Amino acid sequence: MKITFDREFSASLKKLAVPIMLQSLLSTAIGTADTLMLSVVGQTELSAVSLANQWSFILNLFFTGLVGGTGIMIAQYMESRNKEQLPHVFGMALWAAAVICVLFCGLAILWPQGIMGILTNDGQLIGHGCDYLRIVGFSYLFMAFTQPYLVLLKTLKHPGKSTAISTTALVINLVFNAVFIFGLLGAPRLGVVGVALATLISRIAEFIICAVDLGRCRYIRIDLKLRHGLWKTFANISLPLTVQGLVWGGGMSAMTALMGHMGSDVVAANSVASSIQSIARVASIGLTDAGAILLGNDLGRDAFSEAKAHARQLTVTALAAGAGGCILMLLTVWPVTNVLNLTDAARQYLVVMYCILAVNVIFAAITYCMLCGVFVAGGDTRFGMFLDGITMWTLIAVGYLAFQMELPPLLIFLILKLDECIKTPIVLLRYRKEKWLKNITK
Repeated sequence: MKITFDREFSASLKKLAVPIMLQSLLSTAIGTADTLMLSVVGQTELSAVSLANQWSFILNLFFTGLVGGTGIMIAQYMESRNKEQLPHVFGMALWAAAVICVLFCGLAILWPQGIMGILTNDGQLIGHGCDYLRIVGFSYLFMAFTQPYLVLLKTLKHPGKSTAISTTALVINLVFNAVFIFGLLGAPRLGVVGVALATLISRIAEFIICAVDLGRCRYIRIDLKLRHGLWKTFANISLPLTVQGLVWGGGMSAMTALMGHMGSDVVAANSVASSIQSIARVASIGLTDAGAILLGNDLGRDAFSEAKAHARQLTVTALAAGAGGCILMLLTVWPVTNVLNLTDAARQYLVVMYCILAVNVIFAAITYCMLCGVFVAGGDTRFGMFLDGITMWTLIAVGYLAFQMELPPLLIFLILKLDECIKTPIVLLRYRKEKWLKNITK
């Protein structure tokens, strides 16, 4: 496969990707800082919040699907002759986000024991997790507006502003976490409850900033009237991507729940290793998200030859970023392991999990670039939905059988993390068929 590097595409990719990477890096880094602060409070509290956050994790993955599809529609419509449809696309995204956020908020507040009971059978973890969910659930309501709006800013090529808003909210979250966890500035030490309050405060601040920004800059009108023809296109693109996010997120939560039944040592080690892997994947994910917008622009103006060349260039760039992330993890395994306040058993689990996830970063760079970048740009979203569903849940079933057979936790962890390796050759075959080369605005 011959690859020609387009300097103009590289410059545009860099301009979009760097702010997205910075936002993701700051988000992950601050999340890791939260983990470190909670580890000082206690391993039980750390494990409880890690498990409870699986509920937020599923919601965030739903948003990844919903606003990801919305972003691609906006990217293609920006370069098409149907730009007048943009306010309707954004309005439909707000409707869908509002429905799902109200649902997640209601369940978190009214049924926290049920949610935690699915994730673990440890009474202490369930208690702390319920305290966390009852408060953090209210923050979901504000995300119904902020998440679609932040993606809109990126798609309209204002990623710097989106990053600035998200960074402000993250800093607010970090500051209040420290205040409530350690009792700074005369505040009481609230532990898990303090972490939840900090999240709620930061989401409210983020909502206010986004609302003020929309009122001042008016990047787009909001038309909440649902139009049947456009809604059908919106549903065909966004719903499979949303289902894919839910299937993948549900699978990740099922894996976490399975490990939650192996003890707090396994949960704590997995929480730390997964946090570091998120940092290692920042570059490849940022490049893919930016590339999807640019490929959407190409397809919206029927520039199919350019789209094919740019897709090849994006794939190689994302793969290189994934290899860099793998090396980063391997170089930091011992410093990270030695600095944390974990039991000896948790440390031993962490070292092996860390190395497994480091290799996983390379395969994940390829599959994410294909499924969430190249394919999504052309509206080819159903393939990813089926591939994630079949691959992940098959491995979860195998992992559960291994758990019932009382096999070692690390072997079960390895089984659960084989999905990216299995998906890589499959997505490359799909890429060669070029079914993603479509202008969805026609």
